Amino acid sequence: LSSSNSCGGAATDVVIGTSVVTNSVTSYPAPYGNWYKNAKHQFLYTADDLNTMGFVGGKITEIGWEVTQVNGTSVYDDFTIRMGVTNSLALTGWETGLTTVFSPQVVNIAAGWNMHTLTNAFEWDGSSNLVIEICFNNLSMGYTYNSYTPYETTGYTSALYYRSDGVIACNATSFTASAKRPIAKFRTCDIETDLNDYGFTWSPATTLTNSAISNPALHPTLTTTYNLETVNVITGCRSNDQTTLVVLPNPFP
Repeated sequence: LSSSNSCGGAATDVVIGTSVVTNSVTSYPAPYGNWYKNAKHQFLYTADDLNTMGFVGGKITEIGWEVTQVNGTSVYDDFTIRMGVTNSLALTGWETGLTTVFSPQVVNIAAGWNMHTLTNAFEWDGSSNLVIEICFNNLSMGYTYNSYTPYETTGYTSALYYRSDGVIACNATSFTASAKRPIAKFRTCDIETDLNDYGFTWSPATTLTNSAISNPALHPTLTTTYNLETVNVITGCRSNDQTTLVVLPNPFP
């Protein structure tokens, strides 16, 4: 997750996939499909897929899917988006450990791109495989039809779905696998480093002006090797670096 949902620089739209055909009014995957009253999908995007389409990493602030024709309802209750990364090169079951990036809310769709501004922006590292899960709950409404959304056929299982008229799909454990992945659009921007997201610990601390900031002044009297531990306070990730400051003898004692 990102500590900020805003972009410091210009945002870029990246369309992931090349359209082949659309789903039908009763077929799945269908991001906006109400042939059943609620549904859950997961889509896998390999790093190679994303890089090929020109996305090499950054902050994702919006995600959307295109609708070429609205069929039936345009209202989707409790529409939720979760995201995460995986080492999997194909989906063999529901990926777990995902983070909610679009909190459950009512979504109204229309013809064209339906972009969803993430509640929590997601920072992608440019090298991991990306998983996006969507689900909604229209159990209190009647079923209608699936709106048309373009998809492409991948060479691997890139989509899972579950749909039901009787139980909450977001909690589903069973699934149907597919290589038909709907075309998606990501709104992205470069990741800006916010030093407030990090904790710093320098050692030894005795010759430093402040051992808990990123750039203390160093005043050793002897050659000293300093260790720096950096912790991302949001993710808990840690890194360690080392630098040696060489103190030369005074040539004019």
